[in-house]
Amino acid sequence: MVRINLIGAEKREPKKEFGGRLLTSAVSLGALAFVGGCDTVNNNYYGPDGSTVSDASVCSTISITDRCEGVSSGTSSCPLYEGMAAEMGGVIFKAVNIREEGGVKKLNIEVSDRELDCTTVMTVVLAEMEGPGPVIAVGSKVFVVEVESISIDASNPSANWARLLITDQAREDYVCGDTPVSGRCSGDGANSVRCEVAEESGLEIDGMLFKVLDIEDENVQLSIHDKLLGCLGNGTKNIAYPASESYVIGSYVYTVTIFGANMEDYTVDMQVERRALLCGGAETRGVINVGEFIDSGAGIKVRLDDIMRETGEDNHHDAILTILDMSDNELMQITVGVEDARLISYGGRDIIVSVNEVAPGVMLIAKWADVSVQVCE
Repeated sequence: MVRINLIGAEKREPKKEFGGRLLTSAVSLGALAFVGGCDTVNNNYYGPDGSTVSDASVCSTISITDRCEGVSSGTSSCPLYEGMAAEMGGVIFKAVNIREEGGVKKLNIEVSDRELDCTTVMTVVLAEMEGPGPVIAVGSKVFVVEVESISIDASNPSANWARLLITDQAREDYVCGDTPVSGRCSGDGANSVRCEVAEESGLEIDGMLFKVLDIEDENVQLSIHDKLLGCLGNGTKNIAYPASESYVIGSYVYTVTIFGANMEDYTVDMQVERRALLCGGAETRGVINVGEFIDSGAGIKVRLDDIMRETGEDNHHDAILTILDMSDNELMQITVGVEDARLISYGGRDIIVSVNEVAPGVMLIAKWADVSVQVCE
């Protein structure tokens, strides 16, 4: 593999270990942002207050839909024809290359930032009805995009359209820092905690908050937040009790057990246990440019699609990776931060994908990532 180092794309020695936590894909609740519009004839952009702002930049060439509908607080449903875009919070999501591939309907989403003159900062690939897509971080703004449906017209590709659900995950109307943490607990607080938890309260273990959203007969709904990463959500979970469910977040496995519930005072008897994710097996590691891949030797390949712009208080850069089978069919797209890991299952085997180091660069040719793929025995 030939590497071209450009100015500003300093190559560093790979790190030998990974750790930290994974920001998983999840639709969360938040405050709905206005979806503006463009008048491409007069080069005007209609702002959130309906005012007209003159804009002769790239932004004025983008056709932004005015047909988005709020389906819940922070989530909009937007129908987009080929080449059209939706906007939320100054971030633009443009639908391109709507297609059917291997029997699966897919499209590319070009993500651009109005503050950067609508320059495309990343492209993500989404498939119909596969659930929430990867976390899309643009500066301090975080979104999740999900494909509700895709319509293909083989005789007229320009008539292809998709309906997207766009969620502003950075503006959650539940802030985990304001969530009361139960004081009726036992355990060491680091690897095992058992508490009596009321609705809208939580259980905390080593910075991870497990918040009880709703208690029903035989079912409890939780949301999981990383307090060390600005309370960013790791999704909502439903547990039918009495039962246990395990969730992989970064390099740890969290097992949540619901022993029972008291429907008179709406509390649950809940335990969370944490253990390190151990995976002794063959590991393949390499430094790859955008468009290059690593072969795991276990029937999948990992391709680097892009490096995100800085996000979070520590301005970290996440790698956008696509998992391929040996026939180069795209199985899924994941986002992994530096020193983070993602556990995926394929062909009956567990595989850990971790990112050790990245170079964000300015141009695609200057971007690279040091990626490890480990096959669990």
